[in-house]
Amino acid sequence: MLTVDPDYASYPYLDDSTEKEVPNSVKVYKTKATNYFSVYKTLFRRKTVPHSGTFNTEGSSFLNNLVNWVRSNVFIPDPRVGWNKHAIKKAKEIIRQEKITTVITSSAPNSTHLIGLSLKKQFKNLYWISDFRDAWTKIDFYQDLKLTTWANKRHHSLEKQVLNKSDLITTIGKTLASEFSELTNTPVKVISNGYDSDDYTLEGTTPTNLLSVVYTGSINEKRNPIALWKALNELNNENESLYKTCKIDVYGEIHPSVKQSINKLSLEKIVNIHAKVNHKQIGGIQKKADVLLLIINDVKSSKHILTSKIFEYFGAQKSILNIGPTKGDAAQLVEYTKSGLTFDYKDTQGIKKHLKNSMATKKENGTLIYHGNETNLRMFTHTTLAKKLVDVIK
Repeated sequence: MLTVDPDYASYPYLDDSTEKEVPNSVKVYKTKATNYFSVYKTLFRRKTVPHSGTFNTEGSSFLNNLVNWVRSNVFIPDPRVGWNKHAIKKAKEIIRQEKITTVITSSAPNSTHLIGLSLKKQFKNLYWISDFRDAWTKIDFYQDLKLTTWANKRHHSLEKQVLNKSDLITTIGKTLASEFSELTNTPVKVISNGYDSDDYTLEGTTPTNLLSVVYTGSINEKRNPIALWKALNELNNENESLYKTCKIDVYGEIHPSVKQSINKLSLEKIVNIHAKVNHKQIGGIQKKADVLLLIINDVKSSKHILTSKIFEYFGAQKSILNIGPTKGDAAQLVEYTKSGLTFDYKDTQGIKKHLKNSMATKKENGTLIYHGNETNLRMFTHTTLAKKLVDVIK
């Protein structure tokens, strides 16, 4: 395993709780990187860096627009490209010493695939698998990058080179696999994200009269569930004591516009915002919920979006309330596993009815019965998916 030394890189959030899960038998190599994010931190006097996409700073100052333009049109395909020359040098050394025959590069960031592309050109017999956990030129924030004509062509050119030179492409879902297949003749296999059953050994309870809805992760402006807030507002108008029978707990950062939506509808007593928690804590928090909230970004490419969150929710085995495209990949997986229901972005009444029924059931029975299909859910365990990956390598 080859990765970047965290001392030479900047991340919006570091969670080292999973590092202990790496077996001692796995050799982990770390290299330094040229950290272009340090410029951003200096200019804006920030301690952390953006999660992805554009540099989302408050306001729309000239400096902010300039930095975003540079990020989009100079650092192609992304600012993480500063790791590549160091990684390529170390990878060549490892390939020769360990007699490596197969290399897997995984994105995001997409710059990682340029490492694989370089290695493939130098080692002709190397079997290269390019793994896409998300799209490249069809990712939801691509249109926000304000690319020049040259930069846009460069992105598409690099994407095409990676797809065509790979021996195999793996990706997270059916829609994205279909889109990649339209761009290349290279075989494409679906290997989704998954969950580790050991993360969900903790059992939890909530007060019998309270419906607990939990969301773990960040909520950006494109993920703002307006229909949910409206549904809660209508329920609150019908019952001013709603906060005693229903609560929404969000663990993670939320965009200012999302806070405004919550405050505008006077939902402060119902929606509680908590700090982000590490991976080891998430399982216990999700297990204590009655309902797990899933929100798909409301963007043109929403149909193919499959966040890692949905697979975490499968592991928690609690009912999922999914807000997103009803014909999207996420909705299909929720239906396939019988793990919950999906509602369109504007289906306020559908969400309201679902919450009302869930509150009534919780009050009457003290719990919500989970109807997930165990056989289908096991298809998404890390063990099952690891075997699937081994099979494609063979």
